[in-house]
Amino acid sequence: MVNPTSPASSRAAAAPSFPDPYSPLPDSVLAHPEADAPPSAGEEPNTTGTLFLMIIFLMMIAGFWAILYLTLLHR
Repeated sequence: MVNPTSPASSRAAAAPSFPDPYSPLPDSVLAHPEADAPPSAGEEPNTTGTLFLMIIFLMMIAGFWAILYLTLLHR
Protein backbone atom coordinates (compact mmCIF):
# COMPACT_ATOMS: atom_id res chain seq x y z
CA MET A 1 0.00 0.00 0.00
CA VAL A 2 1.23 3.51 -0.77
CA ASN A 3 2.26 5.70 2.13
CA PRO A 4 -0.03 8.78 1.97
CA THR A 5 2.62 10.91 3.67
CA SER A 6 5.15 10.42 0.87
CA PRO A 7 5.59 13.29 -1.58
CA ALA A 8 3.73 13.17 -4.88
CA SER A 9 6.97 13.21 -6.88
CA SER A 10 8.00 9.78 -5.61
CA ARG A 11 4.59 8.34 -6.52
CA ALA A 12 4.78 9.85 -9.99
CA ALA A 13 8.24 8.34 -10.52
CA ALA A 14 6.90 4.88 -9.69
CA ALA A 15 4.15 5.12 -12.32
CA PRO A 16 4.91 3.42 -15.64
CA SER A 17 5.86 5.68 -18.50
CA PHE A 18 4.52 5.08 -21.99
CA PRO A 19 6.08 6.41 -25.20
CA ASP A 20 4.38 9.34 -26.86
CA PRO A 21 2.51 7.97 -29.91
CA TYR A 22 2.86 11.32 -31.66
CA SER A 23 6.62 11.58 -31.32
CA PRO A 24 8.67 11.26 -34.54
CA LEU A 25 10.29 7.95 -35.42
CA PRO A 26 13.91 7.39 -34.38
CA ASP A 27 16.58 7.90 -37.03
CA SER A 28 17.44 4.19 -37.04
CA VAL A 29 13.94 3.37 -38.33
CA LEU A 30 13.95 6.17 -40.89
CA ALA A 31 17.41 5.24 -42.22
CA HIS A 32 16.37 1.77 -43.49
CA PRO A 33 12.65 1.81 -44.43
CA GLU A 34 13.10 -1.01 -46.96
CA ALA A 35 14.10 -3.52 -44.26
CA ASP A 36 10.48 -4.44 -43.41
CA ALA A 37 8.89 -3.48 -46.72
CA PRO A 38 6.89 -6.11 -48.64
CA PRO A 39 8.32 -7.34 -51.95
CA SER A 40 7.75 -5.11 -54.94
CA ALA A 41 5.54 -6.05 -57.92
CA GLY A 42 8.46 -7.65 -59.77
CA GLU A 43 9.31 -9.94 -56.85
CA GLU A 44 5.97 -11.60 -56.15
CA PRO A 45 6.19 -15.11 -54.70
CA ASN A 46 5.23 -18.13 -56.79
CA THR A 47 1.80 -19.39 -55.62
CA THR A 48 1.24 -22.17 -58.16
CA GLY A 49 1.45 -24.95 -55.58
CA THR A 50 -0.86 -23.13 -53.19
CA LEU A 51 -3.49 -22.63 -55.89
CA PHE A 52 -3.22 -26.28 -56.97
CA LEU A 53 -3.74 -27.55 -53.43
CA MET A 54 -6.67 -25.17 -52.91
CA ILE A 55 -8.36 -26.45 -56.09
CA ILE A 56 -7.87 -30.05 -54.89
CA PHE A 57 -9.34 -29.14 -51.50
CA LEU A 58 -12.38 -27.46 -53.09
CA MET A 59 -12.91 -30.48 -55.35
CA MET A 60 -12.89 -32.74 -52.28
CA ILE A 61 -15.52 -30.56 -50.59
CA ALA A 62 -17.68 -30.56 -53.73
CA GLY A 63 -17.31 -34.35 -54.01
CA PHE A 64 -18.30 -34.81 -50.40
CA TRP A 65 -21.46 -32.74 -50.90
CA ALA A 66 -22.29 -34.62 -54.12
CA ILE A 67 -21.96 -38.00 -52.37
CA LEU A 68 -24.05 -36.73 -49.46
CA TYR A 69 -26.73 -35.40 -51.82
CA LEU A 70 -26.90 -38.65 -53.81
CA THR A 71 -27.00 -40.70 -50.61
CA LEU A 72 -29.91 -38.68 -49.26
CA LEU A 73 -31.64 -38.68 -52.65
CA HIS A 74 -31.71 -42.50 -52.86
CA ARG A 75 -33.12 -43.00 -49.35
